[in-house]
Amino acid sequence: VGERAADVRGLYDAVGALANRSGARVAWVPRRAGERGAVDAGLLPGLLPGGAAVTDDAARRRLASSWGLDGPDLLPGDPGRDLAGILRAAADGELAGLVIGGVEITDLPDPVLARAALREADVVVALEQRHTEVTERAHVVLPVAPVVNKSGTFRNWEGRDRRFATTIDPSGGSA
Repeated sequence: VGERAADVRGLYDAVGALANRSGARVAWVPRRAGERGAVDAGLLPGLLPGGAAVTDDAARRRLASSWGLDGPDLLPGDPGRDLAGILRAAADGELAGLVIGGVEITDLPDPVLARAALREADVVVALEQRHTEVTERAHVVLPVAPVVNKSGTFRNWEGRDRRFATTIDPSGGSA
């Protein structure tokens, strides 16, 4: 079950009921590569790195300690903005800048709001491999290497890391 199931009222409940009746297990399958890693990194508005809730004081204390901070009050205690909230804030002039990486405007839930946010932001930085609607409106475009030109690690939807090597060396050397 993926995030789009949240858009259908009662679908998560129906999936849970089906799993209970059939003995099946339910797993979350992200839409895009890297989403599981993003969750683990705390990139959702209500999560800290590691996946704990920002409202969990004990988790905030542990994280602050592991980062060498003087206390958990240096970490957010309230959820941040989700995508729609970020775009609304930029469109309303509450956020001055946006950093956007590898996103097609038409793939967002509200392309009209996204375009308004791009128009109103004082600074738009695009991280991209090619020309897009975002790069047309960006003040700064930073090129990023495609996966075939670099090595790294993907975290799959089960939370397992999978390393990958460079496939094509852009310098002409052997990969």
